[in-house]
Amino acid sequence: MRAGVCSAPWSSSGDAATGGFAWHQGGRARSRYRNWRDNDIADNGKKTDEVRKVKISVLVNEGPYTHQASDSAYQFTKAAVEKGHEIFRVFFYNDGVNNGTRLTVPPQDDRNIQKNWSELAEKHKLDLVVCIAAAQRRGILDEGEA
Repeated sequence: MRAGVCSAPWSSSGDAATGGFAWHQGGRARSRYRNWRDNDIADNGKKTDEVRKVKISVLVNEGPYTHQASDSAYQFTKAAVEKGHEIFRVFFYNDGVNNGTRLTVPPQDDRNIQKNWSELAEKHKLDLVVCIAAAQRRGILDEGEA
């Protein structure tokens, strides 16, 4: 994961910066994401079941073990990539920056969300960005600041 500069949170209803998609506290999501699948008309005028590829950005505002939001964002991102959609960026903001720390050691019988995000990013070359200001407010520092 890399650090990113942020000055204000993105709109909770989604906007151009988030590709129309935003994750909310409590694990709820609002989306302007469309599938364009059912009875779509191809360029040649024939009906097709082809899924058009969409460029998506994901905003994660919750920590890994506080709510279901991080798990839902991970599962959504994984499913979108597997369907061939492009993930422009996954941005971790507010308590979501806790998804990016390597210092978390979950119990052996629990899922390791940080590891899941890292493996997904490595496998699909995803851009995972952590808000610097939000991370610093939560005591998460990079090597240069420590």
